[in-house]
Formats: sequence, C-alpha cells, structure tokens
Amino acid sequence: MDIEQVLQAMTPEVYDRLCYAVETGKWPDGTVLNQTQRDQALQAVMLYQSRHNHQPQHMTVAKGGMLRGSRKLS
Repeated sequence: MDIEQVLQAMTPEVYDRLCYAVETGKWPDGTVLNQTQRDQALQAVMLYQSRHNHQPQHMTVAKGGMLRGSRKLS
C-alpha cells in the first residue's frame, strides 16, 4: 500500500489517534511509541492535514522541539 492509499483510507478517528500518539508519545492504550513510530505518525498527521485541514490552527514549536498547538477535537 502506498502513501496515497493510506491517506485515502485514513478516517478522522485514525487521524485523532495518530495526533494523540504524536502529542503524548503513547498510543491511546498507553503503549509507548519508539522514535521511528513517532516520526512516522507525525509524517502521516502532517500529510493528512495537508489534504484535509480546511481550518488550520496556530501551531508552535516548543523548547526542545516539541510541536504545540490547539486542536479542536471532533
């Protein structure tokens, strides 16, 4: 499956789970992501946003490189 197929199949619920994982470093069940998983989840979130985020919100990079921003939960 290529990235376009993944993005087409990604539901808003999967997107929310990926956002949570990127923001916290854990999956919703509490399992810690390794750095590769976190990097890949961030890439997927950014690609999804680039195609579906019609109401972007302000984002900043916090000290240490962590992304911070307000995200409206659906």
